[in-house]
Amino acid sequence: MDWTYNTIWTEQLPSGQFQNVTCTNTKANLSEHIPGSYFIVNNFKPKNRCFDSFSAITTAIFLELNLSNIHSFHGISNLGPIKRLELFYCTKLEKDDGLSELKDDIEWLHINQSKKFSANEDLLKLKKLKVLCLNSCAPLENLQFLKEFPELVDFRFVNTDVLDGDLTPLLEHPRLLNAGFRNKRHYNLKENEADEHFDKKSEPEKDWVYKGRFRTFRYKIFS
Repeated sequence: MDWTYNTIWTEQLPSGQFQNVTCTNTKANLSEHIPGSYFIVNNFKPKNRCFDSFSAITTAIFLELNLSNIHSFHGISNLGPIKRLELFYCTKLEKDDGLSELKDDIEWLHINQSKKFSANEDLLKLKKLKVLCLNSCAPLENLQFLKEFPELVDFRFVNTDVLDGDLTPLLEHPRLLNAGFRNKRHYNLKENEADEHFDKKSEPEKDWVYKGRFRTFRYKIFS
């Protein structure tokens, strides 16, 4: 099973490809090269609050970062040609500065429980994104930015408010096939209405194999 599946079963990866790294201080696990392509990194808290000092990983295509104090993404391209990046409980993260370093490779970005994080110019440069999850992040002014991601098939913004309440960009996006969100009074679209729209839109697709958190859809688009 590879990075294109919603859940990565690490025990199914080839031997030596997965590493689970826990940093006990700013120097732990960072001085020697760590081989592999799939990484979970816990408690990474560098003094400069970015990735410039993280030289131990250079070959990552999948990176999950938990409980980090990072303020920016500067230096993240040094960790490898990352195709999928997931962040959980990186509560100090506020801006997307440096994220554009991944623009040539990244196709999947998931940020969860970074309640101060707001998307700006660097995020919009990630034109290859197919999956974007901004869950429990700072409010979005609107969803007009979705047109900046021509390859997007899945967008989730659970517990992230859209201030203008206009969710029609979800329906207007030419490739989007799934959206995950919570109903709100000021939204002009309900979850079930979005599901019905995407069910009809994805009917012609025959080769999909993925079951998502909110509905069933397929990821044969990844290659």
